[in-house]
Amino acid sequence: MADHKHRFPIVKMSKLFGVSRSGYHRWLGRGPSRRATTNQHLRKAILRAWEASGRIYGSPRIHRQLIGEGWIASRPRIARLMAAMGIASQIRRKWGARPIPGMPCL
Repeated sequence: MADHKHRFPIVKMSKLFGVSRSGYHRWLGRGPSRRATTNQHLRKAILRAWEASGRIYGSPRIHRQLIGEGWIASRPRIARLMAAMGIASQIRRKWGARPIPGMPCL
């Protein structure tokens, strides 16, 4: 609504979207929620832990590390924030004997 208030009256847009004018103006003046603020701090802690691990850890290990640091957050929340940030664990290949090129398999 804020992007289009120069083209359309707030009264008409509020009716169209089903919100009250006073609710819209209250929302404009409101700051970020406590959860949004906590998520922002948690994102910084997740990024720090992920980079400290060499960009290898996934959400279970990062969750354990953050719990050890005193954070209170569930593993799915950590995973959701990591996905939104575009970071993920690196899956290492399991060690195993690989065939040598040119050598017959026995």
